[in-house]
Amino acid sequence: MAVKVFNVGQVLAAADVNAWFIPTSIAVKPSDEGRTATAYSNDSNMLLAVSANASYMIEGALEFDATFGEDFKTKFTVPSAAAGLWNDEGNSSTPNAISWVTSTPGVGATPTLVTVTILGCFVTGANAGNLQLQWAKNAAGAGTTTTLKKNSYLLAWRIG
Repeated sequence: MAVKVFNVGQVLAAADVNAWFIPTSIAVKPSDEGRTATAYSNDSNMLLAVSANASYMIEGALEFDATFGEDFKTKFTVPSAAAGLWNDEGNSSTPNAISWVTSTPGVGATPTLVTVTILGCFVTGANAGNLQLQWAKNAAGAGTTTTLKKNSYLLAWRIG
């Protein structure tokens, strides 16, 4: 869908406001969730519904409680034929493919809160579906738990 062009004096319909001026999809973590596994798995709360043949800007803040050396890792899965880039603060100055990027910032020797700010863009192909956050501990350790904290969030803004 092309970006809508509005004319001076035009009355905006509710559908236009909803499609172009508010986030299309929002996910907020309702409670803390801890993991001890190092294999990626879907987060049941952190997914955003996306339409086919559309462009999106994504943003978010993920707050992790993790131990240095074990850390955490994140990635997104997307509908078939979608492509895009995202980056997070502190990880790399080079954006990475949305389907495989991993974030493992070092944190303290005891569990320490770390907030990862996400910014990116992606385009869907012929398939609608979900932008799905997956995460896990980055490395096995002394049995500590990595926790994604309550009120972490993701937003998708449709931009085309």
